[in-house]
Amino acid sequence: MKGTGVLIGASSTLVLLAVLGLAAPVIAPDGHESIDLLSRLAPPVFLGGSFEHPLGTDELGRDILARLVYSIRVTIVIALVATMIGAVVGTTVGLLAAAAGGWLDETLMLIVDAQAALPYILLVLLVLSAFGSELQYFVVLLGLYGWERYARLARSQAVSAREQGYALAISAVGASPARLYLRHILPNISSALIVTATLTFPQIVLLESSLSFLGLGVQPPQTSLGNMVAFGRDYLMTAWWIVAAPAVVILITSLAFTLLGETLRDRLDPTLADRS
Repeated sequence: MKGTGVLIGASSTLVLLAVLGLAAPVIAPDGHESIDLLSRLAPPVFLGGSFEHPLGTDELGRDILARLVYSIRVTIVIALVATMIGAVVGTTVGLLAAAAGGWLDETLMLIVDAQAALPYILLVLLVLSAFGSELQYFVVLLGLYGWERYARLARSQAVSAREQGYALAISAVGASPARLYLRHILPNISSALIVTATLTFPQIVLLESSLSFLGLGVQPPQTSLGNMVAFGRDYLMTAWWIVAAPAVVILITSLAFTLLGETLRDRLDPTLADRS
């Protein structure tokens, strides 16, 4: 079937990254902060380095592979939690607007339009600079990225769904609006919301990496893909592998999720099916 290879490849890549993240304590039992100054800036094994540090070491002699697998776990968990926050907030707002109608619908959609018009990265930079880079604030701010997409989609899909036969029949037998929207309409529009989530996830990964690179995201002693790149930028000419490893993982993660989202969209959207 069309797109099956892309779907399998993207899914397999993401599963592999998840396994690496979950297996971080097994792969690197000494943790990601173990320092060995005698081995600082050691090259990876394919450049003549030791198998003790297969991806080389950084400026403090910390193993790049150990830091990488822990960074994968931190970045993916942050992006996953943030994506779920955005999906829940946006879907709730969209369903509430569709169910309420009238002035509340218009007010909520006005807030959605205002959010979409804001330069979100500047807002995040302002908040983090003012209140600090505590991890919980950071995750919540990332979670509020893109919630307006879910709100618009949930509202439009819910308004369309409530005019269909099953929704009219459920309303006719006296079902409450909460039951109608949560038990019947939401499951029927969930595929579109899932596709939106898979397309938003890589954007949150890039946003987390960018903010961590600027020093406003994940803070030491925690590690993430973004601050790995930040710590290695001063050694780009002499020890490029410090930057290359996390940068490649960021690229692979973003590409895999984007391909997964686009493939799911093609599969689940009937207007895109069999276009040829």
